[in-house]
Amino acid sequence: MKKESIEELRDRSEGFSLDATLAYIEELKTEKEYKIVSPYPTINGQLCRLVMDEEGLFTLWVKEMLSSPENPPVTYQYDGYGFHRPFLLLGREGFFKVPSGVGSLSMTFNASDSFNCKIVELESQLQASPHFFRCILPMGSAERHATYVESVSFNVGTTLHYRGLTKFRTRGIQINLFDYRLADGNNCWFVDTGDKCNYEDFKQIVEALIVHYGWIAGNLIRDTMTILFSDDRAFNHIKHHSFYRLSGSKRGLEAIRPRDMTDFVPKQDLEGERYLSTKTLTSLIELSLTNSAFYRACTILAESHEYPLEIRASTYSVVLETLKNIILEANSEKINSIKNRTDAKALIKDLKAVVAAVSPSKFNNLLAVNQRIEQLNQVGNTDSFYKVFELLGLSLSATDKECLKKRNDFLHGRLPFEDVRQEYLKSELATVVFRMHLLLCALLLKMGGFSGYLFNNIRYRFPELKNEPVYRKLDFGS
Repeated sequence: MKKESIEELRDRSEGFSLDATLAYIEELKTEKEYKIVSPYPTINGQLCRLVMDEEGLFTLWVKEMLSSPENPPVTYQYDGYGFHRPFLLLGREGFFKVPSGVGSLSMTFNASDSFNCKIVELESQLQASPHFFRCILPMGSAERHATYVESVSFNVGTTLHYRGLTKFRTRGIQINLFDYRLADGNNCWFVDTGDKCNYEDFKQIVEALIVHYGWIAGNLIRDTMTILFSDDRAFNHIKHHSFYRLSGSKRGLEAIRPRDMTDFVPKQDLEGERYLSTKTLTSLIELSLTNSAFYRACTILAESHEYPLEIRASTYSVVLETLKNIILEANSEKINSIKNRTDAKALIKDLKAVVAAVSPSKFNNLLAVNQRIEQLNQVGNTDSFYKVFELLGLSLSATDKECLKKRNDFLHGRLPFEDVRQEYLKSELATVVFRMHLLLCALLLKMGGFSGYLFNNIRYRFPELKNEPVYRKLDFGS
C-alpha cells in the first residue's frame, strides 16, 4: 500500500481557523468602558472599566460609588454595596449579565473611592438565541487528549497536526474537540459546534466532556472557560462571548493509559479499544445528560483527585453505592426474587394485610417486621455489590471482593485494618483505594461500552506487587 504523503494527509484533514479567535481574545485585554445597571443605588449608573489580564481573568474597576442622604452606602455594606449581587454591564457591543456578582472586591479610599473587582461569571446577552459556539479551556499541565481518546489529523491554518481532532455527535450537535498551543506557550482545548445550537445544550455537553476526561485521563481541566458566539461555522466573525472562572484543575489516577499498553500486553491480546473510542465517549456523555445519578457519580470520582486517601476511600464508596443502585434498577427483573415488579408489590401488600390483622401485642417490633416485608424483593446488600459486576460481565477476584467489603466502613469514617501503625496504614489504604478506583472505572467504562484494557495504578505505584498486572482486561478474565 502506498504511503500517504504529508500533502495528501493535509488535503484530506479538516481545517480550522483561529485567526479571528486569537484576535478577539487579544482585544479582550484592552480596557473597555461599561455602565452598571443594578437595583442598588450605590453602583447603578456608574461607569466602569473591564479588562482581561494575562492569566485570562477579568477585572472590573469602578472609580466611585454613589452616595446620598436617602441612600447612604453603609446601608448596603452587607451586600458589598451591590457588587456581590447580580447586575448588568452595558457596553457598545451589547451587554453582559454578572449573574452571581463579583468573586472578590477590594477598595481604596483616597480622594474618591476606587473598587477593584474580580469577575467569576460573564454571561452574554446572546445566550437566548442559537449560534455556532467555540469554547476555549486552558489546559495547564494536563495531558493532550489524543494520549487517551481516539483522534485524527487536522489543520490549523497551514499547520498540519498528525492527531488531536476528536469528532462526535450528541443531542443532534456535531462537536469538534482539538487542542492548540498559543503563542505564549499555553495549550488550550478548543471545543467547536459544527451546527447552530442552544447555548445551554452546548455548555452542558462541554461540562460533561470535562468531567469524563477528568476521571478517564486523571486530568480535570477546569481553570477558566470562555465561550465565543458566531453566526458562521468558521468563526471568522465573532459576535460576543461568555466567561466562567472555574474551581481549579486537578490531576489524579488514570483509568486507561494507551501509550504504554504495547509494552505490557502481548500483541495477540491487543483487541478491542486501545484508545477510548468516540462511540464510548459519546455514550458516556449522553448517559450523563439523561441520568443525573450517573453524572453525579462521575463528577465525584473526578473531583476526588488530590484528596487524601482517607477522603477518597469515602467518596469512592459513595460512587460505588450510586452505581450499584443505577445498575440494579436497570436490571431489577433479572435479579429480584420475584420477577415481575407488579406481582412483588401485590404480594408485599397482601403480607402487610396479614400482619395488620394480627394483634400488635404479638410483636416486640412491628415496625421491623413491616420493614422486612418491604425488603422482600431486594437483593442482600453485600451480594448486590458483587451482582452489579456480574450483570455487566465483570468477574471479581477474591482480592476485589475483599476490597468491596470495606466500603461500608469507609462510608462511616472507619479504617477497616487491624494494624494501625501509620506506615502500614498508608500503604494498605493506598492499595485498597487504588483497587476501588479500578473497579469503579471498570463499571463506568463498561456502562459506556468500552472494550479495552484498564490501567492498574496499584502495580504502577507498588511495583513489588508482582501478582498485579499492569493492565487488566475489562472482563477481568486476565
